[in-house]
Amino acid sequence: MKFQLFDIGITTPSDWRLRVTEKSAYQSGKMAIISPKKLYIAVQWQPLDSIKSAAVKEGNEFSLKEYIEEIFSQTKDKKIRDMKVLENTGHVEGEHEFRFIRVTFTYKKFLNPPKPQQYIGYMILCKKINRLIGAFTNLPIDAIDEDITYLEGPLRSIVCYCTKI
Repeated sequence: MKFQLFDIGITTPSDWRLRVTEKSAYQSGKMAIISPKKLYIAVQWQPLDSIKSAAVKEGNEFSLKEYIEEIFSQTKDKKIRDMKVLENTGHVEGEHEFRFIRVTFTYKKFLNPPKPQQYIGYMILCKKINRLIGAFTNLPIDAIDEDITYLEGPLRSIVCYCTKI
């Protein structure tokens, strides 16, 4: 199933569901893509100038790679332990920068057993309209199918069909 909203496109299997947050608009918003297995991909988009980043504040050209490294270096949540960045790859095509990230960590709440997690994300920086699009999923490692492409396929299918406003 191909879906396009606010110049953001995604392709999912036909049995997946989509839920768009009511307050979503062209410049910023959220939607959830939910699989029949109740796994979800959260998609968010926002204007670049709304991002709190050292790269944006200093007036430098914004880089997704630097932004992601900045986010993971600032993790101060005591519930998150043993964080490992397994993948942080990307490329540039025209006015778009793409990054794919995969991180593992252990989430430990007080008086609960630790839960090993995997976080997978795909981000697109559209320099044409200064918008950042991110698609993410976070799931317990024991819930991951042996064929991880079940989640990666839809995640990596997200595209920006930008037009100048």
